[in-house]
Amino acid sequence: RVVELIILRDLKAGISTTTLNKIYDENFIYKTPYLGCQQFNSKKIKTILERDGKIYSDIKNDGRYANTIVRPGHNIELVSRQGKNNSILGKFYEDLEFIKDKIGESFVLNGELMVRGYDRLSGNAIVSRCVSINQNIDNNEIKKADISKKKLLIEFGETFEVLQNKIYKVVWDIIPYDKYIKRLDETPREERLENLKTFFEKVKEFDIDSLVMQEYEIIEVENFNQEIST
Repeated sequence: RVVELIILRDLKAGISTTTLNKIYDENFIYKTPYLGCQQFNSKKIKTILERDGKIYSDIKNDGRYANTIVRPGHNIELVSRQGKNNSILGKFYEDLEFIKDKIGESFVLNGELMVRGYDRLSGNAIVSRCVSINQNIDNNEIKKADISKKKLLIEFGETFEVLQNKIYKVVWDIIPYDKYIKRLDETPREERLENLKTFFEKVKEFDIDSLVMQEYEIIEVENFNQEIST
Protein backbone atom coordinates (compact mmCIF):
# COMPACT_ATOMS: atom_id res chain seq x y z
CA ARG A 1 0.00 0.00 0.00
CA VAL A 2 2.87 2.37 0.80
CA VAL A 3 4.45 1.69 -2.59
CA GLU A 4 1.08 2.36 -4.26
CA LEU A 5 0.74 5.71 -2.44
CA ILE A 6 4.26 6.70 -3.46
CA ILE A 7 3.64 5.91 -7.13
CA LEU A 8 0.29 7.73 -7.06
CA ARG A 9 2.00 10.71 -5.36
CA ASP A 10 -0.49 10.52 -2.52
CA LEU A 11 1.85 9.80 0.40
CA LYS A 12 1.30 12.85 2.60
CA ALA A 13 4.53 12.61 4.56
CA GLY A 14 6.55 15.53 3.24
CA ILE A 15 8.31 13.29 0.70
CA SER A 16 8.40 14.61 -2.85
CA THR A 17 8.93 12.83 -6.15
CA THR A 18 12.22 14.70 -6.56
CA THR A 19 13.50 13.46 -3.17
CA LEU A 20 12.68 9.80 -3.92
CA ASN A 21 14.26 9.99 -7.38
CA LYS A 22 17.44 11.42 -5.85
CA ILE A 23 17.61 8.53 -3.39
CA TYR A 24 16.88 5.67 -5.81
CA ASP A 25 17.04 6.65 -9.46
CA GLU A 26 16.00 9.66 -11.54
CA ASN A 27 13.37 7.48 -13.24
CA PHE A 28 12.16 5.68 -10.08
CA ILE A 29 8.93 7.69 -10.32
CA TYR A 30 8.15 9.20 -13.70
CA LYS A 31 8.29 12.98 -13.49
CA THR A 32 5.83 14.78 -15.72
CA PRO A 33 7.67 17.00 -18.24
CA TYR A 34 6.74 20.64 -17.76
CA LEU A 35 8.06 23.69 -19.58
CA GLY A 36 7.24 26.72 -17.47
CA CYS A 37 6.94 30.29 -18.68
CA GLN A 38 8.98 33.38 -17.84
CA GLN A 39 7.94 36.97 -17.31
CA PHE A 40 7.94 39.29 -20.31
CA ASN A 41 11.44 40.55 -21.05
CA SER A 42 11.94 42.70 -24.14
CA LYS A 43 15.71 42.07 -24.25
CA LYS A 44 15.28 38.28 -24.24
CA ILE A 45 12.60 38.47 -26.91
CA LYS A 46 14.76 40.71 -29.06
CA THR A 47 17.64 38.22 -28.74
CA ILE A 48 15.39 35.38 -29.91
CA LEU A 49 14.03 37.47 -32.79
CA GLU A 50 17.52 38.40 -33.95
CA ARG A 51 18.47 34.71 -33.87
CA ASP A 52 15.35 33.14 -35.37
CA GLY A 53 13.61 36.00 -37.18
CA LYS A 54 10.22 35.39 -35.55
CA ILE A 55 8.48 34.13 -32.44
CA TYR A 56 5.10 32.55 -31.74
CA SER A 57 2.97 34.39 -29.23
CA ASP A 58 -0.15 32.99 -27.59
CA ILE A 59 -2.27 33.75 -24.55
CA LYS A 60 -2.02 31.87 -21.26
CA ASN A 61 -5.55 31.79 -19.83
CA ASP A 62 -4.40 30.62 -16.38
CA GLY A 63 -6.75 27.66 -16.41
CA ARG A 64 -5.88 24.32 -14.78
CA TYR A 65 -2.81 22.82 -16.47
CA ALA A 66 -3.19 19.23 -17.61
CA ASN A 67 -1.65 16.74 -20.01
CA THR A 68 -4.27 14.54 -21.64
CA ILE A 69 -2.79 11.16 -22.55
CA VAL A 70 -4.67 9.33 -25.30
CA ARG A 71 -3.67 5.74 -26.15
CA PRO A 72 -5.72 3.12 -28.00
CA GLY A 73 -6.53 0.24 -25.69
CA HIS A 74 -6.00 2.33 -22.55
CA ASN A 75 -8.14 4.64 -20.41
CA ILE A 76 -7.83 8.37 -21.02
CA GLU A 77 -5.36 9.87 -18.53
CA LEU A 78 -5.49 13.46 -17.32
CA VAL A 79 -2.21 14.30 -15.59
CA SER A 80 -1.49 17.43 -13.55
CA ARG A 81 1.77 19.38 -13.53
CA GLN A 82 2.72 17.48 -10.36
CA GLY A 83 2.11 14.16 -12.14
CA LYS A 84 -1.13 13.30 -10.33
CA ASN A 85 -3.98 11.65 -12.21
CA ASN A 86 -7.07 13.84 -12.36
CA SER A 87 -10.52 12.40 -12.96
CA ILE A 88 -12.83 14.41 -15.22
CA LEU A 89 -15.78 12.55 -16.71
CA GLY A 90 -18.89 13.80 -18.52
CA LYS A 91 -18.82 15.18 -22.06
CA PHE A 92 -15.10 16.00 -22.00
CA TYR A 93 -14.15 12.38 -21.28
CA GLU A 94 -16.72 10.99 -23.71
CA ASP A 95 -15.38 13.19 -26.53
CA LEU A 96 -11.82 12.03 -25.88
CA GLU A 97 -12.89 8.38 -25.87
CA PHE A 98 -14.58 8.95 -29.23
CA ILE A 99 -11.47 10.64 -30.66
CA LYS A 100 -9.24 7.85 -29.33
CA ASP A 101 -11.21 5.22 -31.21
CA LYS A 102 -11.38 7.27 -34.42
CA ILE A 103 -7.77 8.45 -34.68
CA GLY A 104 -6.10 5.28 -33.43
CA GLU A 105 -2.78 6.89 -32.45
CA SER A 106 -1.04 7.54 -29.12
CA PHE A 107 -0.52 11.21 -28.30
CA VAL A 108 -0.57 13.78 -25.51
CA LEU A 109 -2.55 17.03 -25.62
CA ASN A 110 -0.77 19.76 -23.69
CA GLY A 111 -2.87 22.65 -22.40
CA GLU A 112 -5.29 23.91 -19.76
CA LEU A 113 -8.79 23.08 -18.57
CA MET A 114 -11.44 25.81 -18.60
CA VAL A 115 -15.17 25.98 -17.81
CA ARG A 116 -17.59 27.61 -20.25
CA GLY A 117 -19.41 30.61 -18.85
CA TYR A 118 -17.09 31.08 -15.86
CA ASP A 119 -14.08 33.29 -15.19
CA ARG A 120 -10.65 31.86 -14.46
CA LEU A 121 -10.92 31.71 -10.66
CA SER A 122 -14.41 30.19 -10.64
CA GLY A 123 -13.48 27.81 -13.46
CA ASN A 124 -10.39 26.54 -11.67
CA ALA A 125 -12.42 26.03 -8.49
CA ILE A 126 -15.07 24.06 -10.40
CA VAL A 127 -12.49 21.83 -12.11
CA SER A 128 -10.78 21.18 -8.78
CA ARG A 129 -14.09 20.28 -7.09
CA CYS A 130 -15.10 17.97 -9.95
CA VAL A 131 -11.75 16.15 -9.74
CA SER A 132 -12.18 15.78 -5.97
CA ILE A 133 -15.76 14.51 -6.25
CA ASN A 134 -14.81 11.93 -8.89
CA GLN A 135 -11.97 10.75 -6.65
CA ASN A 136 -14.43 10.41 -3.75
CA ILE A 137 -16.70 8.30 -5.93
CA ASP A 138 -13.77 6.14 -7.11
CA ASN A 139 -12.86 5.55 -3.45
CA ASN A 140 -16.48 4.71 -2.62
CA GLU A 141 -16.72 7.81 -0.39
CA ILE A 142 -20.27 8.49 -1.52
CA LYS A 143 -21.37 10.62 1.45
CA LYS A 144 -18.35 12.88 1.06
CA ALA A 145 -19.08 13.21 -2.69
CA ASP A 146 -22.75 14.07 -2.03
CA ILE A 147 -21.79 16.79 0.47
CA SER A 148 -19.37 18.31 -2.06
CA LYS A 149 -22.04 18.19 -4.78
CA LYS A 150 -24.48 20.12 -2.57
CA LYS A 151 -21.83 22.76 -1.81
CA LEU A 152 -21.10 23.08 -5.52
CA LEU A 153 -24.80 23.64 -6.27
CA ILE A 154 -25.12 26.26 -3.53
CA GLU A 155 -22.02 28.16 -4.64
CA PHE A 156 -22.51 28.12 -8.42
CA GLY A 157 -26.23 27.45 -8.85
CA GLU A 158 -25.66 24.45 -11.12
CA THR A 159 -25.36 20.74 -10.45
CA PHE A 160 -22.11 18.80 -10.49
CA GLU A 161 -23.19 16.98 -13.67
CA VAL A 162 -23.99 20.22 -15.51
CA LEU A 163 -20.76 21.90 -14.44
CA GLN A 164 -18.63 18.89 -15.35
CA ASN A 165 -20.14 18.90 -18.84
CA LYS A 166 -19.04 22.54 -19.27
CA ILE A 167 -15.36 21.67 -18.84
CA TYR A 168 -13.28 21.96 -22.01
CA LYS A 169 -9.61 22.09 -22.87
CA VAL A 170 -7.58 24.78 -24.60
CA VAL A 171 -4.81 22.85 -26.37
CA TRP A 172 -1.37 24.39 -26.87
CA ASP A 173 0.49 21.45 -28.32
CA ILE A 174 0.20 17.82 -29.44
CA ILE A 175 3.09 15.52 -28.53
CA PRO A 176 3.68 11.94 -29.73
CA TYR A 177 3.37 9.63 -26.73
CA ASP A 178 6.83 8.08 -27.17
CA LYS A 179 8.45 11.53 -27.08
CA TYR A 180 6.38 12.52 -24.05
CA ILE A 181 7.68 9.48 -22.16
CA LYS A 182 11.26 10.39 -23.12
CA ARG A 183 10.53 13.96 -21.92
CA LEU A 184 12.03 15.35 -25.11
CA ASP A 185 10.54 16.46 -28.43
CA GLU A 186 12.93 18.29 -30.72
CA THR A 187 10.32 18.89 -33.43
CA PRO A 188 10.44 22.61 -34.35
CA ARG A 189 7.57 24.69 -33.00
CA GLU A 190 6.43 25.58 -36.51
CA GLU A 191 6.07 21.89 -37.44
CA ARG A 192 4.33 21.05 -34.14
CA LEU A 193 1.75 23.77 -34.80
CA GLU A 194 1.08 22.29 -38.23
CA ASN A 195 0.57 18.90 -36.56
CA LEU A 196 -1.85 20.53 -34.13
CA LYS A 197 -3.79 22.15 -36.98
CA THR A 198 -4.04 18.78 -38.74
CA PHE A 199 -5.34 17.19 -35.53
CA PHE A 200 -8.04 19.86 -35.14
CA GLU A 201 -9.10 19.47 -38.74
CA LYS A 202 -9.94 15.87 -37.84
CA VAL A 203 -11.68 17.00 -34.62
CA LYS A 204 -13.92 19.35 -36.61
CA GLU A 205 -15.16 16.41 -38.67
CA PHE A 206 -16.43 14.80 -35.45
CA ASP A 207 -18.33 17.94 -34.32
CA ILE A 208 -16.59 18.04 -30.93
CA ASP A 209 -16.44 21.26 -28.90
CA SER A 210 -14.71 20.15 -25.70
CA LEU A 211 -11.30 20.70 -27.34
CA VAL A 212 -10.25 24.14 -28.58
CA MET A 213 -6.98 25.03 -30.30
CA GLN A 214 -5.11 27.92 -28.71
CA GLU A 215 -4.87 30.90 -31.05
CA TYR A 216 -1.42 32.31 -31.66
CA GLU A 217 0.30 35.19 -33.42
CA ILE A 218 3.58 35.25 -35.32
CA ILE A 219 5.70 38.26 -34.37
CA GLU A 220 8.62 39.28 -36.56
CA VAL A 221 11.50 41.66 -35.81
CA GLU A 222 9.98 44.66 -37.59
CA ASN A 223 6.60 44.32 -35.90
CA PHE A 224 8.21 43.89 -32.47
CA ASN A 225 10.35 47.00 -32.85
CA GLN A 226 7.27 49.00 -33.85
CA GLU A 227 5.33 47.75 -30.81
CA ILE A 228 8.18 48.62 -28.42
CA SER A 229 8.64 52.11 -29.91
CA THR A 230 4.93 52.93 -29.47
